[in-house]
Amino acid sequence: MNRDKGLELLRRHFPAGRVGLPFTPLDYIHSEGAPLEALLYAYLFWPKFINVLNMVFLQDSVEDASDLQRIRETLEKKKGDKRRTQESFNTFQVAELFGTRTGDTTPEEDELLAQVLAEMWRARLRSSFPESSTRVRIDPPNETSGVSICFYLE
Repeated sequence: MNRDKGLELLRRHFPAGRVGLPFTPLDYIHSEGAPLEALLYAYLFWPKFINVLNMVFLQDSVEDASDLQRIRETLEKKKGDKRRTQESFNTFQVAELFGTRTGDTTPEEDELLAQVLAEMWRARLRSSFPESSTRVRIDPPNETSGVSICFYLE
C-alpha cells in the first residue's frame, strides 16, 4: 500500500484539530479508538482460513454441513475447477464488507483498503499454508461491482 496516499486520505477525514498536532494514525487511535473494535477488526485483517477439499476458504464462511454441501455442489457445477469454485466463495467487494456503511468510502479509499487487506491476507495464507501456493488478487471496480479482493489456493 502507498502509505503516504493512505495517510493523506486519513488526514482528510480526521483533521489534526480533533486529536492535536501532529496527526498520525496512532494519535487518532489514542483519541478515538476502542479496544473492542480493534479486536473485531483483527478478524478482518488476520482471518482464519481453512482447507476444504484442497481449496481455501474463510473459516467463518464454512460453519456447518450445509456450507460444505454448497462447496461440493459448486465444485460439481464448475466441472471440478477448484480455482473458479474458490473465486465464487472468496471474492468480496471491499465496501460491502461494512454492510450499512457501504458507500461511506470512495473507490480510491476502497482500493487502499483492498491493498492493505491483500498484504495481510497474503501473509496470513503463507503462514497458514506454507507448503501451498496461494494467490490474493485485487479486482478494480467495473460497471456491476466495486473494488473487490479475491483469494484462492492454486
